[in-house]
Amino acid sequence: MSRSVIVLGQHRSGTSVIAGILHHLGIPMGTPGTIDSATHLVDGWPAFDSNIYGQFEDNDFVKIFDKGHGSWECPVWWWYSEETAQEAKDLVKKREAEHELWGLKSPQLCYTLMYLLDYLEDPVVIAIQRNFDDMVASLSKRDNRPIPVSQHIQSLYYLLHGGAKTEVKGRGVPLLELQFEDVLMDPEYAVGEIMALIDRPFGLILPPKAADSIAH
Repeated sequence: MSRSVIVLGQHRSGTSVIAGILHHLGIPMGTPGTIDSATHLVDGWPAFDSNIYGQFEDNDFVKIFDKGHGSWECPVWWWYSEETAQEAKDLVKKREAEHELWGLKSPQLCYTLMYLLDYLEDPVVIAIQRNFDDMVASLSKRDNRPIPVSQHIQSLYYLLHGGAKTEVKGRGVPLLELQFEDVLMDPEYAVGEIMALIDRPFGLILPPKAADSIAH
């Protein structure tokens, strides 16, 4: 059985930090894709001035979500086509055939996880959250948006994130909830909690490497 580690969180909430931990634990995070605006690479993954440690976002899933749900800024979260569902299901099965353990991170999971859970063999979920005003300010700075626009986007994702967590809990899927500020303050503890959730053996060198990846 293939275990998937799902990173659930809204934009600028710390999803890339958690995905980076998973990557440095040796967990495959999918297809990096080519992002022309990347300022540098981290282990072959695009990274940016606003996200210097890497993004670790599976481009294959992102393309399906973009096509099936519209722009991340105003997603069509209440509807998706059979074609979208089948493409997502096929990609899940491909990842599961390739890996006994794999990860997936995208803020779009706030509104796609509810149906993606139907296709995953053995999911566990890491839900990351951050102070709301800090997320608004970070999104505004990254995209040069007025604060009210960023507040509108983040408010939508806040509700979707809460709904996705409710769905995860209702299905009895193992869930670890982390606060972004706490992860930065104590990376070693966060890595330990993540490893306990995943419940798989890791090499001795990997946990310190994962903690160090966000400790500087």
